[in-house]
Amino acid sequence: MNRKLLILSFVVIIIAIIIFIITPSSVFHCVRYELPKPPKLEGILAVNDILTKADYLLEHKIFGPESVLVDKDGITTGTQNAAVVNIKDGNIQKIFRFSSIDPDQCDGKFDTEAKCGRPLGLRRLNDETIVAIDAYFGIFSINLEKGQHMAILKTPAKVNGEPLKFLNDIDVLNDDELIFTESSSKWDWHHFMNILLEGIPNGRVLRLIPSTGKIEVIMDKLFFPNGIQLFPDKQSFLVAETGAARIK
Repeated sequence: MNRKLLILSFVVIIIAIIIFIITPSSVFHCVRYELPKPPKLEGILAVNDILTKADYLLEHKIFGPESVLVDKDGITTGTQNAAVVNIKDGNIQKIFRFSSIDPDQCDGKFDTEAKCGRPLGLRRLNDETIVAIDAYFGIFSINLEKGQHMAILKTPAKVNGEPLKFLNDIDVLNDDELIFTESSSKWDWHHFMNILLEGIPNGRVLRLIPSTGKIEVIMDKLFFPNGIQLFPDKQSFLVAETGAARIK
């Protein structure tokens, strides 16, 4: 075992121990699971230095950008300190927040994140509007030109009698039909590591009709579903299962 792998294994073990110490054991129901063998780093997967040649934008000025939307309105992304920022010509033009908490209190740390929010997936809804999903607060529409946002789906909305727990990524079928991932029906973003420690496939892909508020389950029993992407014909989609190291 090389040194880097040894150090990584040690860090993972320490994190697991800490989590189990601070979380009552009665809430854990771990199962045995195995990841597939990793692919060989060759061909298109060969180690390279392409990203080292990239230009840096707003270095040290935005914190933990997640989903990145690049279109006619520039670059829009959600950050770890609970903001959705729109960037043009290398400068932040507009900032949106879904919480009423003082922005100065939203530093992206463990004890503030749940009350401040965590914007994740972003997509273009129509010519005027972007749709954004927040891990804690729900789904929102954003009008960049008007500088306004509005809730499309507020948590804790329920599906089959259970509240949505951890919203992650989203894509757009049409103006009145959205699909999104719920990474776990048990754990929220605040405790995402617990999803991996338990190894239980309780994530889902859901469809939302904004005009009626109807939500239905498209896929379930997924291992930490994360990113979701529709094919151009919108007849099928890909979903990344983080907990199983695969794409479905």
